Amino acid sequence: MARDIQGNSYEVDTTVLPGGEEAKIRIIATDGFNTTQDDSDGTFSVTRKAPEAYISQPNADIPLCSTRAISFQGDASDLEDQSIPDAAFVWSYGSTAFGTGRK
Repeated sequence: MARDIQGNSYEVDTTVLPGGEEAKIRIIATDGFNTTQDDSDGTFSVTRKAPEAYISQPNADIPLCSTRAISFQGDASDLEDQSIPDAAFVWSYGSTAFGTGRK
């Protein structure tokens, strides 16, 4: 989470941490020669995060033509569930779904 912390407190940005109901913190301190560590005594929860999806094809710089078929490709990342199954991808325009999968 951080290095070279000065002082006796540190505020953690939980938006970059995976969510979960039984989270713990481990503190590791070193002076370059000696090292020690301690784990939090209890657990706490961190809010789960939604997957972040993006379209990788077609590229935004490529002009589209209404007379040619358009091939879409996308992916997503998720802090909690590293692998997102193909079936979780649904391609839609408005309320009309027109495909599933990454491609």
